Amino acid sequence: MCPACECEDVCSTQFKQLNFNGETSVMFTCSSDCNFTSSLVRGTGIYTEDSNVCAAAAHDGQNTDKPLSVTMLVGVSLYLGSTQNGINSKWRAKVGELVWKVIKKAAKWTAEELALDALVQITYSYVFGDPCVKRVDEMKFHGQKFIIFLCPKGCIAHVGRLWGSGIYTDDSYICAAAIHDGRITSTGGIVTVYKLAGMDSYIGVRRNKIDSKPKEKFKGSFAFEDMCVKQVDQINFHHKNSFQFPFACPKGCSAKKGELWGSGIYTDDRTFVLLQYMTEDSKMLTGELLLFINLMEWRRI
Repeated sequence: MCPACECEDVCSTQFKQLNFNGETSVMFTCSSDCNFTSSLVRGTGIYTEDSNVCAAAAHDGQNTDKPLSVTMLVGVSLYLGSTQNGINSKWRAKVGELVWKVIKKAAKWTAEELALDALVQITYSYVFGDPCVKRVDEMKFHGQKFIIFLCPKGCIAHVGRLWGSGIYTDDSYICAAAIHDGRITSTGGIVTVYKLAGMDSYIGVRRNKIDSKPKEKFKGSFAFEDMCVKQVDQINFHHKNSFQFPFACPKGCSAKKGELWGSGIYTDDRTFVLLQYMTEDSKMLTGELLLFINLMEWRRI
């Protein structure tokens, strides 16, 4: 490995060639002479170890004229490809055959868009900056309904910027929200982040030893699951028989007409939240318009 800022050719340096000296982050400086467009990049936001450092930085929108903070994380099963800032990055995945079919169908990927060496094990991942303080409003989704994000160990120390519960403002810290929502623990983990429209209000709740704050109307939201297929028995009532919370159904939910039992009173298993409101007030769904359901009250009986 070459020292982080003393490589003979910084333009061709890959993440796996950086010397972290036992640390999880290192500073790296690119050269203004680098030709970013011809270098290998795999991933979006989170990059593979064989990606070119400077090309990935340009793809990520980093200022390559200044020293870059590179953080090393564990490898993940999926790296999304995209075109950003004139740089094309490739897809890479390590998934089972069934999951492979599901994610390709959900994201409308073609086989050609997935690297032929997709099943190669990735040991480490790399990001620019501190992932613990990353926010959804800083991320680029490129038309996809979700992104894969990796939270490292220790993000429990960065939970001060958090509004909402279940559905969060898009300027909240992703990893703080993931711990609050019970998706990961303080040891970190991989989460799927869905971008949602803004809501009229967000509640503040103490969950998993983290306090989130309430907030009034905001421009954007995110959650860690597809809200179109949210089921009532998946909702945390916080040991109460009734619970008020803000809920937003994104565009396209009317196409997901799953199983539904009851009228007025419904079973709580495999019954989509959206379908209950479609049944009671079909006027709420109007073509391609976004549907907002705010401060709904659910009662468990």
